[in-house]
Amino acid sequence: MVDMVLVDSMSGTSNEALLYSRIMKLWNELEELKGFGFPHLVGSLRIEGGRIVDFDAEIILMRGLRESIVEDAGVIEFMIPVEKNAGPDALVKKILNILGV
Repeated sequence: MVDMVLVDSMSGTSNEALLYSRIMKLWNELEELKGFGFPHLVGSLRIEGGRIVDFDAEIILMRGLRESIVEDAGVIEFMIPVEKNAGPDALVKKILNILGV
């Protein structure tokens, strides 16, 4: 599992660049994942002022494809199928589109 703060108050880095660097770390786990099933990114994040400030996620295998996005008190919990062939760029874009950031 990857647990991190995405935004430093002094940083001017975009959500996309920060999220991409974290997804790349998870992508290495995906490459090593063995077993049957469909890979999914499962975790939570918090957005403040249009910026992702906390991100906690892991890659798991599931029997079927499922997508779930739940927001409660500023925290977004998600389960997103990962299209391995599309690459990490597509996953970052998918997350940002879902979040609308």
